[in-house]
Amino acid sequence: MKHFFEFMRKPRVHRSCQLLMLVSTLFLAGQLLCACGVPTWLTDAQNILALATSSAGAILGFFGTLSGNPALAAAAALLTGIFTDIEKGITDVETLVSEYNENPSDTLLQNIEAGAQLVITNLKKVLTDAFPEVPAALVTKVQAVAQLLLTQFEAWSSLIPAAKAALTAGSQITISVPYTSKAYKKLFNDTFATPTGDAAIDEALPKVKRL
Repeated sequence: MKHFFEFMRKPRVHRSCQLLMLVSTLFLAGQLLCACGVPTWLTDAQNILALATSSAGAILGFFGTLSGNPALAAAAALLTGIFTDIEKGITDVETLVSEYNENPSDTLLQNIEAGAQLVITNLKKVLTDAFPEVPAALVTKVQAVAQLLLTQFEAWSSLIPAAKAALTAGSQITISVPYTSKAYKKLFNDTFATPTGDAAIDEALPKVKRL
């Protein structure tokens, strides 16, 4: 035993033991953070939100193309206002999710939930409003994109209550949405690849930025 303590007191051995203890402590801390830190659903959430932001940006670009047509300028301006609010709402939720990744809290989850609900409310307005001043062919395209976004957003936001419970329990949840990123991109791109029969609108469709 005496020889053991003498061996442990040697400078190189002592430093090695200290390093081993430090590494072990960091590993244990990492394991604890994985157990009660950022839920896995947020990784998927960031992918979904990035696609949603890109979708809103692409359709706003589409409206910008239409605004050059005097017959469609008023309709494009109206729809631009609505989708600008939707894009801002998605971006706000994206920011909140990033903040949650850095510092998880129930308050941030509540803010994320409220932000997501605002986006959902605005998307539902797009689906329920008649838009008499907008050509029917354009309304069809806009509502198709709104429905695609709404389906993903509602499925994602429905898990936030479970995320709150997981935060309290220190557990993890995973997200399940109707469309994978690949399927979502295809549906979005196909929406703008299909002609409407309205010459002015169909002329602008190829200019829509694809996901």
